[in-house]
Amino acid sequence: MAETVFGLYGAGDDVVMVTVRTMGDSALAQDASDYAASPAATLLGAAETQWGDRLPGSPAALFQWLLAQPESTLLELLAYCTARSINAVAARPRSANHSDALAEALGLDMVDWWIPTASCFLNSVSKAKALEAVKEATGVDPTQATAGMKKAEVVAYCATKLEGTRWLPSPLRMKGDIGDAPAVSEDEAADD
Repeated sequence: MAETVFGLYGAGDDVVMVTVRTMGDSALAQDASDYAASPAATLLGAAETQWGDRLPGSPAALFQWLLAQPESTLLELLAYCTARSINAVAARPRSANHSDALAEALGLDMVDWWIPTASCFLNSVSKAKALEAVKEATGVDPTQATAGMKKAEVVAYCATKLEGTRWLPSPLRMKGDIGDAPAVSEDEAADD
């Protein structure tokens, strides 16, 4: 896996054939707006640099290096290489993959990694979808408050209302989380 993830290929006479399709930064950026500025990109970039500095530059040296490492180092490298091979982006509804089970096992909660901003979500959806997101996240229907607003104004309004709510669109939620977005009480809604 490390040979594939770090582009260290031998003469082609490997006895262990592990096939991995890596999810590099360019592939991730295609599915995630503002990926380059995200916490995930920062974390993966730091890990890539760290491992790139530690790993020898040839397949033969890599294998010898791996044999000399403690189990904890091997598991950390395996975790990084595995992370670079996971693609849970689904164009269709997820019914038979293990992305939710994997996220649960890892304790992954996308609200810690993604925020619904104008540039990464609200500019890409209709006004109706943006307003629906605010209603779902806050429990308050913003339709009347945004009547007559142009798209840019609705986007700015919705971005403000969604800030800090930890709301996720359904494709980023684990199964069973739909509708679990926090609601605002009537008293809090009146304060808006």
